[in-house]
Amino acid sequence: MTVSATAQVPARWTTTAVGAGLLLVVLAHVVKGHYLQIEWHTTVPVPAAWWFAAEAAEALGGPLFFAAAGLGLGRLRDQRLTGMLLTRVVPNLVWYAAASAAGTVLLWRFGPGYGLTPIRDLPELLRQAVLPPSGLAPVYALAVFPLLAWLCRRLPTPLVLGAAATAGVLVAVAATRVPVLATSAELTRYLLFFLIGWRLGRLGEAIAARAVLLRFLLAAAVFAMVALAFAAAGEQAYGIRPLLLGLAALPCGVAGAALLAARPAGHRPLTAVGLAAAPIAAALVPITAVTGAFVVKRLSLLDGPVQLLVAVAEPVLLTAAIVVAGLVAHRVTPRIAALRPVPAAPAEATR
Repeated sequence: MTVSATAQVPARWTTTAVGAGLLLVVLAHVVKGHYLQIEWHTTVPVPAAWWFAAEAAEALGGPLFFAAAGLGLGRLRDQRLTGMLLTRVVPNLVWYAAASAAGTVLLWRFGPGYGLTPIRDLPELLRQAVLPPSGLAPVYALAVFPLLAWLCRRLPTPLVLGAAATAGVLVAVAATRVPVLATSAELTRYLLFFLIGWRLGRLGEAIAARAVLLRFLLAAAVFAMVALAFAAAGEQAYGIRPLLLGLAALPCGVAGAALLAARPAGHRPLTAVGLAAAPIAAALVPITAVTGAFVVKRLSLLDGPVQLLVAVAEPVLLTAAIVVAGLVAHRVTPRIAALRPVPAAPAEATR
């Protein structure tokens, strides 16, 4: 892979990055919220391997997904509020409402699961509408973050990013003492990555344009060293670990997405996933809840080679099912824009 080959796709790599990041986010949620609820009796450490894979996917996928989505906003300085609402906010709010309603119905039917409990009264319903649970956070963020970006479109970049970083750190530290703030910490962290992609998009495009295998491996090595440092620090750095680890993961993710975008085998499927980001994110909780209700107990009763085979393949199969469901929903609802990056628009300049 040469620099010139990657530079030929400066526009399409952002959608590829959205798709790659979303796949990692979905995989991490599937493993942590569903797969690890199954009682695995195999002596082969396959579940432990999937746990480590989910940790890496979560650290890399969220920052890449939201930074690429933010870069796809392009320039907002002269965009009207009605245009933002009709093209970004309302369509993705529709997907969030659908996912929230489906999740609520399924929780009423099958009981608590996936870290969620059935909504029992109006205050809980309003709380979920404003502050969604972790599984619904990605689709909620796709609707709300563009509006927040539009509101601060005329503010200087240092002020915007400084305020977002400060909020991310403060809420993350507070969440270590007040667990109910965990989702708030996740959302503020995602918002920081989104704003970084929007305001520092030129830097991301520069990394993508110069992406070669050696630079990707160096960025991956830096990411791995930061992850090992936080692992050694243990709980002492737990509050801000996801945020700092995500910042370290961004160069690696951008370079990897650019390399994938330069190859048709990587670009085409990941672009399809990126364009259907909202319906795929909306399908995450409902499909995982249904699957968990029907298969967790059954798979826990398996033993021997059959359970080992299931332990290896189940996260991949469930992730694929969620993606396919989202792609189908995107295809049959063409008037609801899932995510429309602006490939030709330059990134918001640093002011």
